Amino acid sequence: MKQTTKRPARTLLAAAAAAAVLTISALAASGVLWRVPLFTGGWMESGTDPDGTGYASISGSTSQEKDPVSVREGRVWFTTDTGAEVDITGQFSETEPYVYTYTDGSGLTHDIVVGGTPEDHGCFEFLYDAQGDAIGASGSYPVSWEGWADPTWLTAYQASRGLRTPGGGAESSSSQPVWLGETLSVEDGRTLLTVGGETWDITGQFSETQAYVRSIPGTDGLDHVLLVGETPEGPQSADVALSPDGSWTCSTSAPEDSPWLTAYLQTLDAG
Repeated sequence: MKQTTKRPARTLLAAAAAAAVLTISALAASGVLWRVPLFTGGWMESGTDPDGTGYASISGSTSQEKDPVSVREGRVWFTTDTGAEVDITGQFSETEPYVYTYTDGSGLTHDIVVGGTPEDHGCFEFLYDAQGDAIGASGSYPVSWEGWADPTWLTAYQASRGLRTPGGGAESSSSQPVWLGETLSVEDGRTLLTVGGETWDITGQFSETQAYVRSIPGTDGLDHVLLVGETPEGPQSADVALSPDGSWTCSTSAPEDSPWLTAYLQTLDAG
């Protein structure tokens, strides 16, 4: 029997620390300099590791547990940050996004982007600093989405914000990467990794503490590193996009504190 593990949702990790927007002394004592809650669940934070290495990350919901969209009696409703409900029926599709924007008390602007169908939609949250620069994003794709690249409604939003050129390529090192869309499957005791129609048998080449690592050039002009870790019965993957300036962005549905993932990301920070 073939079991396939896919990534129905992804969390994007910020590559480098953004300007400090919120300082909390209690958090700073533990190495966290600031933390900002996300509308869609989780938070963005910046701090310093015990070895003195600075970091910035987004820990978001990967299960749409704070999905602001609901469908009742044929109408589609969006619940805002204030708790108000807005009728957005017909305002998004598989090609066009609905965007709700608000600014939080720390001065960060949040764009909540919805696309797909009312019954099977995705929701992403993009954060911008006071200067309008993108500093991170987190979100979930529609459950049925199996494309290699982002859905059309999401790329349309990114292009409108200057995060992506109209042709879909990366505009600069700060643009959102085009993810590889890898698939992991477990069949007859073997672990198979598939990307772009090519499949590799990686059985026994990863564990809960050590990742399998493969470098693959991306269609976005960036170098990508695919990681696989966890157990043979439940493998997890991560896609790390490397920018020319040395920054990186990671897309994964695995817990951000997974030893195999953190061990590799620490090598990037150290480098």
